[in-house]
Amino acid sequence: MRPRGQIVVIVAVLLMVVLIFLAVVVDAGRLYIEQARLARVAQAAADAGGSLVADQIVAFAATRQAEASAAPCPTCTPTPDPQFAERWLTDGDRAQLVSPALQTPVAALALEYAQRNGIRATGPQPATVEVSYPADYRFEAATIRVRVLIRRQAVILLAGLLGRELVELTGSGESEIRQR
Repeated sequence: MRPRGQIVVIVAVLLMVVLIFLAVVVDAGRLYIEQARLARVAQAAADAGGSLVADQIVAFAATRQAEASAAPCPTCTPTPDPQFAERWLTDGDRAQLVSPALQTPVAALALEYAQRNGIRATGPQPATVEVSYPADYRFEAATIRVRVLIRRQAVILLAGLLGRELVELTGSGESEIRQR
C-alpha cells in the first residue's frame, strides 16, 4: 500500500514557513531602509543648521578682518590666518553665536530641511523633529554642535503575529562647527 497526498501537506507547511520568513525579511529590510533615510534627513537638517552658524562665523570674521586692516599698528600681534575664520572671533562674537537670536533661525532652517526631505508633523506617518542648538555647549569648548533627532512610527506587516502594529524609528544627525 502506497501512501498518497503526504507531499501536499509537506508543501503546504513549507509554503507557510517560507511566506512568514519572506514577510519578516521584507519588514526588516523596509524598516532598515526607513531608519537609514531618517538618519540621512536628520544629518542634512543638522548640516543646514550648521551652515547658518558657519555663515555667521564668517560674517563676524569679516568684520574683525576689516577692523584689523583699517587700523594697522606696528606693535600689534600678528593677525590669525584668514583661512581659519574662527580664530578671528571675540568672546562677544561667541556669545552671539549661541544667543536666542541665532538659535531660532538655526532651528527653523533645520526643520525646513527636514520638511523638504519628506518629514512631516501631520499626515499618514507623522514625525517629530527635535533640534538642539547649541547642544552640550561650553563657552571654552572648541566646537559648537547642532543636533537633530527625528522620531517616527512605522507600520509593520506582521502586526498580528508580533502583537504590535507600529514600531518607533529614530534618526539622528549632528553637525560640529569650530569656534576656537
